[in-house]
Amino acid sequence: MLLSRGLAPGTLPQGSMANSSSTATVNGKTMAGGLVGELVNSSVTNSYCTGAVTGSDDYTGGLIGNVTMLTSVTATARAR
Repeated sequence: MLLSRGLAPGTLPQGSMANSSSTATVNGKTMAGGLVGELVNSSVTNSYCTGAVTGSDDYTGGLIGNVTMLTSVTATARAR
């Protein structure tokens, strides 16, 4: 069972994502996000998502499902 879901591989640990976009529909159990399922001590800049995101458990978000030790996020999500 995949717990972290998003455009990027489930978890983005100590990294960065820039100039990214997604129109995908994301369905997950927990930590479901339009761009990243789980962001750990990382940053997201100049990125957006417009697809639908659904999660059947905890930590579901339009851009990022769960954030731990956030560095920075400069991104946009359009809710459906």
